[in-house]
Amino acid sequence: MLGFKPKKVATTVSFIVPFSALGSFATYVSMIHLYYIALATIAICAIIGGHIGNFLMQFKLNQKQVKKLLAVMLYILAIKMLWHLIE
Repeated sequence: MLGFKPKKVATTVSFIVPFSALGSFATYVSMIHLYYIALATIAICAIIGGHIGNFLMQFKLNQKQVKKLLAVMLYILAIKMLWHLIE
């Protein structure tokens, strides 16, 4: 809508997000006591999960299935938000 090419915007955002997250993490670490064993465990699990998710998205699911999966996840999130609003 603003005249930017979507691919370039997605590439730029995906390049900037890790640096923003790293800055936020550094700020958070400076305020708390960090448990390095938990950090290492979570980091290893995140890397393994990222590889498994990438493999599934690239080789096991087609584009229609990915769209349906994302739609279902968004519906679940919307229902959860509405449920918390009602409570």
